[in-house]
Amino acid sequence: MIKEQLFEDLYDKLPDVGNFVIFGACATGEKILNDLKIYKPLTKVIGFIDNAVDGTFCSLPVWTLKEFTDFPKENYDMVIMGTRKDFSTVNSILDLYDIPFLIQTPFISDYYRDVLQVLNENNLEKVINIFEEKEDKDLYKLIFKIRAKLTNPQLADDYFRQKHVLKENGNFTIKNQYLEKINKNQVKIAFDLGLNSGLNVIAYNKLLPNLEKTYGFEVIYDYAKCE
Repeated sequence: MIKEQLFEDLYDKLPDVGNFVIFGACATGEKILNDLKIYKPLTKVIGFIDNAVDGTFCSLPVWTLKEFTDFPKENYDMVIMGTRKDFSTVNSILDLYDIPFLIQTPFISDYYRDVLQVLNENNLEKVINIFEEKEDKDLYKLIFKIRAKLTNPQLADDYFRQKHVLKENGNFTIKNQYLEKINKNQVKIAFDLGLNSGLNVIAYNKLLPNLEKTYGFEVIYDYAKCE
């Protein structure tokens, strides 16, 4: 699952043969450099772009962005983004100079910064095995994919709309933004993607009289990691 997304977001978008430049002389850039040697062995990284690093990085030259705008385009095929700092401005500048570049997706950003190190297939299986009912397993797989940026968060909204009766009135205060949109008496299952401590359950039990079950992503995941 994770590896498939890695290729979909990055390596499948790169040619099998070519010269690349990595934007970001940093730990993320170095990880991309090393993975290119594995997944695209016939390609070559000729250097890095970074305004904060002088000289060389990983024994390769480092250019400032200004210097690179004058670099001959025939010497490289694509710039691979490895930085999150000012990325929208950087992307716009590269586009302005007609420099081909590969945008860093949120998944790639998290993957190379080890945000997803616990979001892997083995840990997912540990969690799935906690549940007995297929509906519970399918729901958690959806939560997992959303949290790992493997799917569109809108799917969670679609899921809820199938499960709950929503009111048409769109005017609601921040304090009651959820309660005024749902039929509280019909809510039997709730899941919270940001349930870090479990304290929200106290509020849910108070406000949702027929609540039978609450899923908390971090709580369940911490349990699985300790098994």
